[in-house]
Amino acid sequence: MLMFLTLNIHHWFFRAMAESFRRLPPLSCTYTPAVSAHVMEAAGQMFVVAIQVGAPVIVVLVLTSVAFGLVARTVPQMNVFVVAMPLKVVIGLLFVSFSLPFLAGYLGGLFGRMGTSLAIVLRAVGG
Repeated sequence: MLMFLTLNIHHWFFRAMAESFRRLPPLSCTYTPAVSAHVMEAAGQMFVVAIQVGAPVIVVLVLTSVAFGLVARTVPQMNVFVVAMPLKVVIGLLFVSFSLPFLAGYLGGLFGRMGTSLAIVLRAVGG
């Protein structure tokens, strides 16, 4: 949410809402197969972006789980669950903070391209 406000995406959101009402007045939209194609493409891109944004943290947390599994096998007297959960939270937050500078640029470009895809969908819905 902080990234959303820092990059001024909320201004783009309100502009897009106003533009959608100007281009497509209420109760004037029509459903066509082109609309569903655009919506399905946007949904697919949403999952791709989610994986790209979360991949560094996911990889680090999987490697941390593997390391704790090896520790649990090596030292069976140690209660790994008590140690692993807080440490995984700290490691996850640490790698999220490492990836924030790269994430700002990536999301800025992504939200910049979102305007054109929104215009395409509005044209498809408007007929």
